[in-house]
Amino acid sequence: MVGVTIEPDWKHIIAPAWWEEKSTMSKLDAGKSGTFRIGGDIAVNRLGFGAMRLTGKGIWDEPADRAECLRALKHLPDLGVNFIDTADSYGPSISEPQTQQGHVADSRHRQSRAS
Repeated sequence: MVGVTIEPDWKHIIAPAWWEEKSTMSKLDAGKSGTFRIGGDIAVNRLGFGAMRLTGKGIWDEPADRAECLRALKHLPDLGVNFIDTADSYGPSISEPQTQQGHVADSRHRQSRAS
């Protein structure tokens, strides 16, 4: 637990013995969330990415750091995310072009976008 100090006398109450063994974060794999089919033929992981927050403050206009948004999008396939939920109304007209630009054209990953 980053930034939290646990006194030894209270450790057994606040953090059970199993905590130290299980508390290290393993690599996220969205594929472990299971899959479902869109239109009966496109299988996507249940854990997807909602692109609404790729916009500016209050879901309007350009984001403060567009390059960071694109870096996040390009990292999604590494996390097993193969479904992006976006809409032209986010921004408006900001989220969809960003998801298209951030899409990784990599034969190892197939991503689907829904709008």
